[in-house]
Amino acid sequence: MCQQFKPLVKKYAGIYRKSVPDAESEAWLALIQALHTYNPDLGVPLAGYLESRVRYTLLNLWKREMKRRRQEYQTENVFEYLAAPDNPQATIERKEVIASILAALKEITTATVCSSSYCGLWF
Repeated sequence: MCQQFKPLVKKYAGIYRKSVPDAESEAWLALIQALHTYNPDLGVPLAGYLESRVRYTLLNLWKREMKRRRQEYQTENVFEYLAAPDNPQATIERKEVIASILAALKEITTATVCSSSYCGLWF
């Protein structure tokens, strides 16, 4: 069965190879999981079902990787900005950025009270 769908795995792993770590391994894992969850009684063709599961698994992994890279890049830019050479305007801007970061951290650490049955829990 795996030999039959090897071109499918290679195709989608090749598309995402540069941006998704271990794309081929992830594609094989998605294929095997899809084989286990396939229900022929639903009338969906096996090949189409497997292709969509492999394709969307790799797409979701790609999206997560891009989000992680964006967050990493934004964090690096903030630290580079904060470490910029001193001049009066940069000092004022750095102080404003630091104040906004501290305010955001304070909001994060504050308890959120909700109106549901989980009232009083920390989120």
